[in-house]
Amino acid sequence: MKFISTGVNGFDKVLGGGYAEKSLTLITGGPGTGKTILGLQYLYEGLKKKEKVMLISFEEDKEVILEQAKNFGWDLEKYLKNSQLEILTFDMPSTHVVQVVEKISKEVRTHKPKRIVLDSISVLSLFAEVAAGVELANSLDLNLDQLKLSEGVLTIGAVMGLLSKIKQYDNTSLIIAEIPEGQKMLSRDSYTEFICDGVIKLEKNEKTGKREITIVKMRTANHKLTPFKFIMGKKGINI
Repeated sequence: MKFISTGVNGFDKVLGGGYAEKSLTLITGGPGTGKTILGLQYLYEGLKKKEKVMLISFEEDKEVILEQAKNFGWDLEKYLKNSQLEILTFDMPSTHVVQVVEKISKEVRTHKPKRIVLDSISVLSLFAEVAAGVELANSLDLNLDQLKLSEGVLTIGAVMGLLSKIKQYDNTSLIIAEIPEGQKMLSRDSYTEFICDGVIKLEKNEKTGKREITIVKMRTANHKLTPFKFIMGKKGINI
């Protein structure tokens, strides 16, 4: 089996070589735990290897993302200019979820990235509209018997449809999700963790400031269930 490097010092060894090629891995945790940085670090590793990569963001615009990367010494602008990096951003309040799925599918098919980071699936889940039931079902080729769909069914449909379309192509993807406070599930929709091949959880102790990363599930590797300590340094995350 082939593996794709995480770009994080020490983490490839923990995972038995990195992320399995052509896999979907959920990166989950509360606010401020380092999920987006882990994703950007993964993409930057690919850029250094001259791979095509794609960042899909539902939360930040392109300028904010570029500035965030610069804080860790990652100059992404030159990779945008040579088309090695593609950044897709969506203003979800004014964009129909069907248009989002279709746009992402088209761009993945056209750009053919080896690495994808989607940040975050939680936002897409929030904007799966009940009123779009029939149109959404047709767009995602879902076999739904009823036209009156609950919000939960539409959310699952949007998530499953998007992830299945991403997985159709030869890429290795990280899907970022935020865990709402007090929730025991690993994603806001409580379903993404079952679709993905692996689940990695990031946590931060607010009292001590210490950070931990736990491999909750990884179908392609034998792994410890105990957390690993990690630090957020000037060059990103280190295990």
